[in-house]
Amino acid sequence: MPSVTNYLKNVKNMRLFFRSLAMGLHTRNTAPKRGIKKSLHDDYLKRLAYFNMGSKIRDTQIGRTRVHTIAKQDFYWGHNYLADLYALYAMKTEIIILILAIIDTISKYTSCTMTEIYDHINDDPYILPAYQSFLEEKYRDSKKPIPDIIEKQTLTRIVKKLVTIGIFKEIIQKNTYVYSLVSIGLESCTRQELEQLNRAVFIYKNIALFSTAGHTLLAKLQSLTSDTSLLDELEQPAPPIYESQYVFTYTNPLHVIDETILYTLADALHHHKMVELNFCNKRRPKVMVRPVRIESDYIGNRDYLIAVHHHTLVTYRIDAINAVSIKNTYNSDTPIPVAKARYNTILHLRFHKLQGYEIAWTHFSDTFRYMLTNCEASTTEYTDVCMHVQDGQILLPLLRTFLPYIEIIQSTPESIRTRFNDNLRYTQHETVSEPTSYTKKVHPSWNLLSPEPVESDVTTSPLLNEITAVTCATQYRIQQDLINGVAYTLDDLHFIMKHRPLLDSYAPVEENDQYEHALPSYIVRPEAHGLEPLFPDLPALATTTAERMFLKDLLSDNRINWMIPHTVSQRLAQALYDVPNTLPNHTWNNRSLAIDETPKSYENHQRCTEAMMNGTSISWTTAGTTMTVLPCKMEYNGATNGYALIGYHLDDHTFGYYPLHNLPNVTVGVNQSAIDIDAMYREYQETNQQTVTFSVYDINNAIDRCFNAFSNYDIVGSEIDPNEFTLNVAYLPFQETDILRILLSLGAAVRVHEPQTLKEKLDSIYKQAITLLGES
Repeated sequence: MPSVTNYLKNVKNMRLFFRSLAMGLHTRNTAPKRGIKKSLHDDYLKRLAYFNMGSKIRDTQIGRTRVHTIAKQDFYWGHNYLADLYALYAMKTEIIILILAIIDTISKYTSCTMTEIYDHINDDPYILPAYQSFLEEKYRDSKKPIPDIIEKQTLTRIVKKLVTIGIFKEIIQKNTYVYSLVSIGLESCTRQELEQLNRAVFIYKNIALFSTAGHTLLAKLQSLTSDTSLLDELEQPAPPIYESQYVFTYTNPLHVIDETILYTLADALHHHKMVELNFCNKRRPKVMVRPVRIESDYIGNRDYLIAVHHHTLVTYRIDAINAVSIKNTYNSDTPIPVAKARYNTILHLRFHKLQGYEIAWTHFSDTFRYMLTNCEASTTEYTDVCMHVQDGQILLPLLRTFLPYIEIIQSTPESIRTRFNDNLRYTQHETVSEPTSYTKKVHPSWNLLSPEPVESDVTTSPLLNEITAVTCATQYRIQQDLINGVAYTLDDLHFIMKHRPLLDSYAPVEENDQYEHALPSYIVRPEAHGLEPLFPDLPALATTTAERMFLKDLLSDNRINWMIPHTVSQRLAQALYDVPNTLPNHTWNNRSLAIDETPKSYENHQRCTEAMMNGTSISWTTAGTTMTVLPCKMEYNGATNGYALIGYHLDDHTFGYYPLHNLPNVTVGVNQSAIDIDAMYREYQETNQQTVTFSVYDINNAIDRCFNAFSNYDIVGSEIDPNEFTLNVAYLPFQETDILRILLSLGAAVRVHEPQTLKEKLDSIYKQAITLLGES
């Protein structure tokens, strides 16, 4: 397999592949219905295996079918490996030498003109010979000549690209361009301050819309606070403690593969540009629109573009967009048209005041807070609500999660009520079948995509470029280790290159990759006392524009900026004063149909974080009873924007789940606990993990909806019959409410087998709801 096909020039088709793996029933045979040729499916499986990412793709044999899914547990723990795709940028190995030489030169001399960069590099007694020696090795079997100098045109092209990426700033002095490194003011920070910043960056990269830049930034920041070398990290990985103290649910990890499109849209929003949308389905025509804002649905795992098309406000799914091209400027003074209220469905809902209805009613009211609703009647037994919506059909799975309290007493069209009630009654049938009121939609076929061509896009991507490439980042880290006094040998460097991140050490070295493996020996200087770096003046931290914008977003986001030390926040605010946020103000919105748990204060969050960092307990008093808990982990839910604490209750000797927005003021303990809380939680997971086993039937596309709904959980299949899957989903006790919600949303398409308690709970809800239908 030629290595040129392994590395990426763009991620367009890879987006389709990963979304299909994560969001539906993906096999080699079902891939074409999502626009992926079977050959493209095979190509990416081989490519990802080469990059040691094959372990992230689960190949499950379910009956005669091989179902492919992606590992989801990493997302839960805050490790979104999809961001690593942007590190697979295809670049020539010799370009790495020139990039490091340019950065080293400008760092050494503070600022340089292009002529000075050219002179310094070519006059250096080591750089030019090293470059020539490497090319001699690469061109050994060809007739290509070895250059006598490094051409100014080559250096200029690279410098201009590094300016675009944001490594350098370019100013004009006396009619000449002068280049210097961009600083973010962290040079004077203490190690403790940087570690706290790293913690905030780790969390924010898991909850931010633009997170890949945070992924690359964190790797750079962690090297500043680490006492270990790259070799140590490869031989004995020891991740920071905070990486095991946070969990993330409903944060739509798949948005990472759409970030190239999101950045283009953000640029258009900043500069008031029109954009042309090119869709994944080639049968769909291109459209020219004025972007207005981006909205995220964390329950549905989708992002949307709200735009003006022909003087009308229109919504486009970003996962359906293949490419975005920036066009001409529009008049920003032109008012944005008001969205036309198209209420195609009217739902008359009855919310029964059964035992415990208060909490369910609060959740219902909060979930539909942005929809047009009005109370029609209220008695001691029920509350009647009228709801006007654009498409009532898509709300039915969500409405089912409020059973047994909810009932549709009338709808326009009447088919909505009929389908809801039919689905409810069919849950009691021994033989699963599709309700007669359901009709199948005919979806247009795709023009299938082939593997992308080798040619790259004309524009420079803020994410997929030379600086983010793992091939370049690895050499930069080796140089940094040597600068910091790490005593590497050539054998050490050979080991690093064979086991570097995103490479299968057991795979044979491909034709072009052998030059990358050999590169470290050309960019070091053997001395009597050991190896010295060829580039001793490389800065400890070189950031891109995307990374600085990520930091600016972090400073502006109240969900997490409380975690940054005040002195660090001040330095960053000053250094990033002229850096814009990734998106302009008021151009992003969370549109998830979920309750809103946004904290009014983050004092409890700060105290829980302090207790986790210091290993101390926290306590609070409720109804005269004091609860003392040893914090283990904090969970963030992207859909509700709420935090919860997973803690060890010292009196009951068990783990509990405590939503922080419900807690009174928390007090932090003084004495450090001797309990190994991580070891206890691992034991708790092993001994308390539960598994729900259920069959799902292909009713109204229910199998795909099931895989989508359980996208935050690992799914394992056990057997298959025609149009039927039996699936196992593992969960912990405090996740049972979420599991129940998903099963209710799937309705009659699901039959639960185990555990018996969950099966009985579902059956009780359905029977009670059906009884209420008869009383209406």
